[in-house]
Amino acid sequence: MKIQVFFEAQLRQAAGTDSTIVELDDPGSIQNAFSALAASASEDLANRLVDAAGLPQRSLLVFINNQPVSADRFSDPILKETDTLSILPPIAGG
Repeated sequence: MKIQVFFEAQLRQAAGTDSTIVELDDPGSIQNAFSALAASASEDLANRLVDAAGLPQRSLLVFINNQPVSADRFSDPILKETDTLSILPPIAGG
């Protein structure tokens, strides 16, 4: 299946685009999507997406169809063909 992935803020700059398509088995997990993205990404983007073990960076904010997904669900097979995945870097401010 194909999932559209949107990059926000600094991730968009590192990716050089605001979105891409990733192919996954159906149903797919966020962890599998991040692994596929990192495998074809620049080193800068890959390091922002996954840690040294190849797991999604837990500090990233992840949304499926504009709904937040907690890091403890990243390995669950929750992605479907019609879903969109949005990835945001951590937000700080005050």
